[in-house]
Amino acid sequence: MIGWITFIKAHERIFLILAGLGVFLFLLNKFENHRHDEAVAAAAVAKQVLDDQVAKNQQLAQQVAASQQAYTQLAAQMSTQNALIATQIAALKDKTAQQQKVDSTLTIAELAARWRTLISSANPQDVQPAGENLSVSGQAGVTTVQNLELVDSLHQEVLAGHTVEDNLNKQLTSCAAVNTTQAAQITGLQTQLKDQDKSCKAQLAAQKPTFFGKIKAALKAFGIGAGVGFAMGHRF
Repeated sequence: MIGWITFIKAHERIFLILAGLGVFLFLLNKFENHRHDEAVAAAAVAKQVLDDQVAKNQQLAQQVAASQQAYTQLAAQMSTQNALIATQIAALKDKTAQQQKVDSTLTIAELAARWRTLISSANPQDVQPAGENLSVSGQAGVTTVQNLELVDSLHQEVLAGHTVEDNLNKQLTSCAAVNTTQAAQITGLQTQLKDQDKSCKAQLAAQKPTFFGKIKAALKAFGIGAGVGFAMGHRF
C-alpha cells in the first residue's frame, strides 16, 4: 500500500496532467456533439422549408404547364377556325367574281330577272326591260338602295373582325410568352433550391465531428492539459 502511495506521489504531475486532459476531452466532446446537434436541427428546419418550397414550385409548374397546354389547344382551335373562315371567304369572293362575269353577259330581260332575284321580288313589274334600258318601280328602287347601304356596313364589320382577330392573336402570343417566362423562372427556382440544399448538406458535413477531427483536437488539448496539470502539480 505504501508502495502505491509512493508511486502516485512520485508521478503526481503525470496523473494531474492526464486528469486535466481527460476532463478537457470530455468537455470538448460534449461541446462538439452539442454543436453538431444544433447544426442538425437547423439543417432539418431548413430542409423542411426547402421541401415545402419545392412542393409549391412543383404545383405552380403544373399549373403553368396546364395553362400552356390550354393555350396550345386554344391556339390550334383558333388556327383551324381561321383557316376555315379564310377558305369560306375565298370561296365567296370567287363565287361573286364568277357571278359578276355572268352578269356582264346577260340580256336586258335576264338582267331584269337577276335584279328581281337580288331584291327578292316576285313582281315582274318591279324591274322590267324598257328598250335597251331597265324600268324600276319605286319600291324596287328603295329595296335596291337599302341593300346597297349594307355593303359599306358589312365591309366595316369585316375590317373590325380582322382587328379583333389580330388583337386575340397578340393576346395569345403574349400569354405564351408569359407562360414560357414563368416556366423558366420556376426551373431557375428549382435549381436554386437544389443548390441551397447541397450547400446545407455540405455545411452540415463540415461541422460534423469526425474521428480524425477529435484526434486532432485531442492533440491540441494535450498541450493545454499538460500545462494545467503541470501548474496544478507545481502548486502542490
